[in-house]
Amino acid sequence: MRLESCGRRGSVLIGSLTCHVKPEHATEFLDSAGTLLERARRFNGCLGCRIVTEHPDPHAYVLITEWTDRPSFQQFIGSREFHILRGMQILMHDALSMVVDDVVTRARLGE
Repeated sequence: MRLESCGRRGSVLIGSLTCHVKPEHATEFLDSAGTLLERARRFNGCLGCRIVTEHPDPHAYVLITEWTDRPSFQQFIGSREFHILRGMQILMHDALSMVVDDVVTRARLGE
């Protein structure tokens, strides 16, 4: 196996927002977060969005957004969609935790 370039030049910003959701609100959270991430996909500069679970806690979710540049990401952070997401805090055990990574090189594992 070898690494193959994905063909993208420049850095990619990856925002990871960790949410520890109260078990009784998991369905509501996933429905709302899915809708908000679908809207985020329409922002200029958004490369993709996904929701993943954080092992081993089945009620911890990570919302991941990928961006072509910092201004696009900052526009999302200042958007109504992001503020709605932050307002979903009442569905969670504790405060949201956000990490932003600036990835310079991205490659796929090839045969």
